[in-house]
Amino acid sequence: MRLFLILMALASTLSIPKALADTGCMPIYGGGTTCPTNALTIQKNVVNPATNSDVHDLGIQDVKFNPGQIVTFHITITNTSSTTIQSATVQDNFPQFLTFQNGPGTFNTPSSRLTFQIGPIASGQSMTFSVTGVVMDTAAFPSSDIVCETNQASVEQNGATSVDTSQFCIQPIRNIAAVITPTPLAAPPQIATSPATGPNDILLSLLLPAGLTGFALLRFAKKGHIQ
Repeated sequence: MRLFLILMALASTLSIPKALADTGCMPIYGGGTTCPTNALTIQKNVVNPATNSDVHDLGIQDVKFNPGQIVTFHITITNTSSTTIQSATVQDNFPQFLTFQNGPGTFNTPSSRLTFQIGPIASGQSMTFSVTGVVMDTAAFPSSDIVCETNQASVEQNGATSVDTSQFCIQPIRNIAAVITPTPLAAPPQIATSPATGPNDILLSLLLPAGLTGFALLRFAKKGHIQ
């Protein structure tokens, strides 16, 4: 039993350096830890497309983004110390369904991470940076369910890191009825132009003598019958 406790204590001691390295904290001789204080704070906001204003988060009850729509974030870094900070590293981790469009620094596609350097930053000074991404096409989404994503940004200087996140939601567009091209209407039938006036002149020239002859014979017959 005593050997087991010793091994457990040794294992926990060996695991401390990795955890401390992840946070920037260092063990203190005799017990405890010390962690560097980051004089830089970070604020991550998303632009509400309905109001064009910055908000920290857009929840499932708020306006949602659609595939192909641009999402704009604003990252604000503030120096809360009394001295000028010469340099710092800012990272912005893009979520699953958002493709990088524009922003400062360099974007690493495999890790979906934007990295850029800032500084110097005077005491009390704030710097705001704009980062944009595009929501992926509908085919990238496994279902038509609403997806809420978290975008995380961090600023690191002197071994200390400050982190902030901003949430937004996506509504995939599915089952859109195909656009049916209407059948072109048949051209209206061509209407033949009517003769300017009356029948053809040649036909009239043939019918007129025949009519006069018939009329004369009819009068002659009547006169003979009366007599």
